[in-house]
Amino acid sequence: MHGPEIEKVLTNLGYELKRVKDGWQTNRIYAHGDNPTALTIYPEKNLVIDWVQNVKFSIPKLIALSIGTEDLKDVDEWLTKQDIKISFPEEKPKLNFPKTFPKEILNELLPIHDYWLKRGISLETLRLFKGGLAGNKGVLKNRYVFPIFDAQNNIVGFTGRDVLENGAKFKRPKWKHLNSKGLWKWPLFLNHQIIKDKKEAILVESVGCCLSLWEAGIKNSICLFGVELNNAILNFLLRFDISKIIIATNNDALNDGDAGNIAAQKIEKKLSKFFDQDHIIIHLPRPEKDFNEILMMEDGKKLIQEWYKGIK
Repeated sequence: MHGPEIEKVLTNLGYELKRVKDGWQTNRIYAHGDNPTALTIYPEKNLVIDWVQNVKFSIPKLIALSIGTEDLKDVDEWLTKQDIKISFPEEKPKLNFPKTFPKEILNELLPIHDYWLKRGISLETLRLFKGGLAGNKGVLKNRYVFPIFDAQNNIVGFTGRDVLENGAKFKRPKWKHLNSKGLWKWPLFLNHQIIKDKKEAILVESVGCCLSLWEAGIKNSICLFGVELNNAILNFLLRFDISKIIIATNNDALNDGDAGNIAAQKIEKKLSKFFDQDHIIIHLPRPEKDFNEILMMEDGKKLIQEWYKGIK
C-alpha cells in the first residue's frame, strides 16, 4: 500500500483527513455527511470502517463510492487519469454487519426483579427497559439481563449483572457483555428523542446509573458501559448537535482513588476535539460514588434531582 498516494487521492476527492493511530478519520463525503468521525481509514490494511452504517470495505470501494460508481474497474481508469499508481490487494473485504439476536430470546428471561427492586428501581422501569433474570444456562446464566437495541429496534447485544450471593464458589465479574459494546448507544431506544429535543446528554458509567437517573425523572442519560466514549455515541452527539454534554462518571475519589475524575478528563479531552469547551461539563455524582448508591439513600430521588439542578 502507498500511504502518501492514498492520502493525496482522498484529499483530492475532498476528504479532510485527521490523523489517528495507523490511519485517518474523516466524514462520509459519498453520503453527503459532515460528521468528521464517521469514517476511519487504515491505508496499510486497505480498510475503511463506516461507523454510521457499521460496515467495513476497501479503499478502492471508498474511491468508487466517492466518484459515483459501483464498478471497481472505473477506479483504475480514474486513477490513471489522475496520473496516480496504487497497488491494492486483489481480495476484496466483505461487508461486516453487527450480529443481531432474535427477539424471542426475551421470552426466556424470567420476571424475577429482586436485585434491582432492592436497589430502588421500580418494576415499571425494569419492564420498560425489558430486563429479566437469565436462568442457570448459557453465557449469561444467573445474571439480570438487559437487551441492547439499535436504531432499527434490533437486538445487537446483552448486558448482564451478576446476582449470585457473595458466597458463590467462584468469584465472577459484576458485569458481562455479549457482543461488541463499542457499537452500543444505550438506552437510545427509549430516550433518543428526549436527548435530541433537550440538546443535552448525561454520560454515565453503568446501567445502574441510567436506571437511577430515570427513577429520579432524569431521562437523558447514555451509558458508556465503562469509562471509554465509543465512536457510536460520539457520532450521535455530533449528528444531532448536542449542545450540553455532562460527564458524570463514578465519583471514585470518595473511596478508592481518583479513577472517575481521570476518566472524566479523558472523555472531556476527546469531546473537546469536536465540541466547544463551554458545551462540556464534568459534574460527578454526589454525595455518593454513583447514582444508584444515592438512590438507595433516604430521599435519594430528591438528592439526584438536586445534583441535576446544580449543574452549571
